[in-house]
Parts: sequence; C-alpha cells; structure tokens
Amino acid sequence: ELRQVLGYERADLPSDLVHNTFNRYLRDVLQRGDSSDGYVLNVANAVLVDKRVELLEEYRRNVQELYRAAVRNVDFLREAPKIVEEINDYVRKNTNGKINKLFDELNPATILVLLNAVYFKRTWKTQFQSERTRDEIFYNNGLESEER
Repeated sequence: ELRQVLGYERADLPSDLVHNTFNRYLRDVLQRGDSSDGYVLNVANAVLVDKRVELLEEYRRNVQELYRAAVRNVDFLREAPKIVEEINDYVRKNTNGKINKLFDELNPATILVLLNAVYFKRTWKTQFQSERTRDEIFYNNGLESEER
C-alpha cells in the first residue's frame, strides 16, 4: 500500500532498490553531518511494536540495518504512560530540545509507533534580516491561526 501511495509501483522501483538507496543516503549524509563540516545533521529512527504483535524477522532486520532504526518490543496495553514518557524523552534528546513533547497519551490499543527525529543546524548562506519582517497571521495545519 505504501509503495502505491509513494509512487514506487508507478515508477517501477523495486523495494530493494528503494531500501538500499535510502540506506546509502543515510550512510553518506550522516557520515558528513558533523560540526566539522559546518553543519550538524542528526537522524534517529525507532520502531516500537507491541508485544502482542510478532514482526517478521526479515522486516526487523531491514529496519535495523537499512534504516538504522532501533526496534523495541513494548507493552502498550499495560505501560502506555511510561512509553509516552520514553517517547517524549527520545524526541527531546534527538531534536536537541527543539521538540519537547510528541504525545500526551497513547491509546492502549496502539500496536506500532514509528519514530523519526531529524535535527539540522547550519548558518544561513544568506543571513536573515529581521528588519525586513512583519507580523502576519500564522496558520497551523490550516486549523488554528494567531498573529505572530
């Protein structure tokens, strides 16, 4: 289903090509993304799967090796509040504190959570000129607005 939504089938892109290309991208870009290159790029991926669900070993291996993601079995049914706290800590740590809270709560019926956190920092090629800005309405997902 994801392959169809992302257009991989229409583009006739085999799954192994997509997985290997993304893995190469992660390896090459993240290898260069430290402060000595003038920028910082951190990517963290994790999959939390309820212990009631058994992942195919091939899927688990692909997620760990190709996407550099931690895979962890958890008990959403009995430990949802604790897991929410762990997720929020994970996100806070991997975004250098830029995002402090992802979830307030999780439904105990949750069976899978995919986490992807990206932190990027670099100075602008063309510096921001604050005197050329003005307050306007800010739209948040098209649902809320406030002047900023």
